[in-house]
This record gives sequence, C-alpha cells and structure tokens, in this order.
Amino acid sequence: MHLLTERPRSIFNTPHYLLLCSLLLSSCAQLPSHFYDLSNQQTIATEDLIQRIGDHRIIFVGEAHDSEIDHKVQLEVIRQLHESGRQVIIALEALSAQQNSALKSWYYGHASESSLIKNYYLNWTVPYHYYADIFRYAQSQRIKLIGLNLTRKKIRAVISNGVEKEPIEQRRAIKFSRCEQEPNYARFMQSYWGNLGHKITFSQLCDMQRFKDAFMAYQIKLALQEPESVVVVLVGSLHALKNAIPAMMQRHGWNNHLVMTSDKLGKLTQAPLTKEHSDIVWP
Repeated sequence: MHLLTERPRSIFNTPHYLLLCSLLLSSCAQLPSHFYDLSNQQTIATEDLIQRIGDHRIIFVGEAHDSEIDHKVQLEVIRQLHESGRQVIIALEALSAQQNSALKSWYYGHASESSLIKNYYLNWTVPYHYYADIFRYAQSQRIKLIGLNLTRKKIRAVISNGVEKEPIEQRRAIKFSRCEQEPNYARFMQSYWGNLGHKITFSQLCDMQRFKDAFMAYQIKLALQEPESVVVVLVGSLHALKNAIPAMMQRHGWNNHLVMTSDKLGKLTQAPLTKEHSDIVWP
C-alpha cells in the first residue's frame, strides 16, 4: 500500500531533483496497438478507442501505479476524449480531495511544476515521472484535475482505529458498507491479498479498501455535477474493477460508466478477467 510508506528524506527526493529526473526520463514503454472488448470479444485498434468510449460519463482507467504502459493508456484516453470535443475532468487517486486548490493552480498555469511535485508527494509515494505527462498535458490544455483520495493521515487513522470510528453521517453519505456485509467482494479481495503477508488483518485491509472506494465514488459524484463533463478516473486497478468504485457509483444512481484495465491484473487476482470485472482490457 503505497500511501503507508514513508519516503526517504534525502537530496534525491527533493522537488527540484525529482523535477529534473522527470524531465530527463524518456519512457521505452509503447502504447498498446490494440485493446480487447470483453463484452463482445472483439479487438479494438488504439485509434478507434474513442468510438467504443461513446457517450459514457465516467471512464475508469485502472493502473498498476508503477506501470509506464498503464499511464500511457490513461493519457491516450484523455487525449482522444479531449480532441473529440468532450469536457474532460481528470480524477486521480494519487492526490487527496483536500489538494484540489493546488491542482487548480496547476492546470490554470499559476503554479510551477516543482510546487506541484511538492504537493504530490504529500500524499503519494509513487515516483512523479509516471504521472508527469498526464499533469503536463492537463495544464497545456487547461483540463480540470481533481484529487479523489483520503489524506495519508486519515488512511492511517482509519486503519489504526477501524472504519467504525468514522462519523456515521460520513459513512452514510458515501454509502459505505463493510466487507462482512459484502461476501462476494470480500472473497475477490482475498484472492489478491490473502498471501501478501500484511501486518494488519485481512478484515482491516478489506474495510479500508472499501472505505476508499466509497469515498472516491462520492468525489466522482460531486464532479459529475458539471453536466457536460466526462470524468476520467485514474486509480489502482482493484479500485477500477466493476465490483469496486463503479459498484459504489451505482449506489449514487450512476450507471453510465466504462471500465478499462490491464489484462495482467488477472494474474494477480488468480482468475482471468471477464466482462463481470472490466469492459476493455489491454495486453
């Protein structure tokens, strides 16, 4: 869980050094030449993705946080939507909902990239360069960015004290339910987490994951108040699957979504992905 890992304090983790690294790094990863539609078992050329996306209001593009290919796919989806004339909002797990003012300063061109990087590392430990092209494209095109996540401090508090200690009004507002109330979801999560050797119990992990799903779904719901917008959701693949945030969106009355994930996720969950998990996959 990246959010629970402290970043070493050294010269190599300063904003200026990290900015320099991100500017020098050039990815060898290539955008997939095609995608696979799980609903009709047909191949989609990359340039034709926009036709499959259609008029969906919410596009989930799951990621392995340190996968260059996954982030290239995310940027391509954003680019195709933007160039088609859609009003795009980029929603990121990497930043908290409390950081939206910093993100606004960035995409309006009022903040430096070093300032953005400083804010980024307040809540996320994945190296910035994985997301750099997305942030830069958003600023160059004035595309709105929003943070979806809880703060790192809140995540630690929830894990330490238990979800039941969170205000009941908030739990009701975000339509949270514990894993013990959702056995199908819990079994699926167990297939991924069961052998990872975490120091806290699976029940605590599962409830934390579900609480994050619910919280991020609520933030997406708020973003959808802009009537012409399409929200591209950039989250870890386990959050993007249909039984995760999309299921929470349905509790808020939103069904108009499309889920995209890497096919490699099936290896981690020990079962092939099907249309019950995702709509479109890439190799």
